[in-house]
Amino acid sequence: MADIRRTPGGLPIVRIADSQGRLHDYTLAVVVRPVARWSCRLIRLGASGEVAAEYLVQHWPHGNWTCTCPDFRMRRRKLGRPCKHVCAVADVHGFLGAFTDG
Repeated sequence: MADIRRTPGGLPIVRIADSQGRLHDYTLAVVVRPVARWSCRLIRLGASGEVAAEYLVQHWPHGNWTCTCPDFRMRRRKLGRPCKHVCAVADVHGFLGAFTDG
């Protein structure tokens, strides 16, 4: 299960480990998209507060998940598995679905 927290300002964040096991906090914002079933923007801030990475993770009506990160394309093509961003957001989506109709 993804580690879901809030910043002191109240923004939801999800903690995601990189390939070396270092944890990074990403702000999480649900984005309204007309075609995707559910979309979420993840933003990782650098040490001085600048945007270090920004990705759009989407859950499509046919059930597939996509992410705009470069790793998603490599993993999906070579390994048939999603990236860490999709895994984390799918956990969040499942967690929220436990309280709503999905």
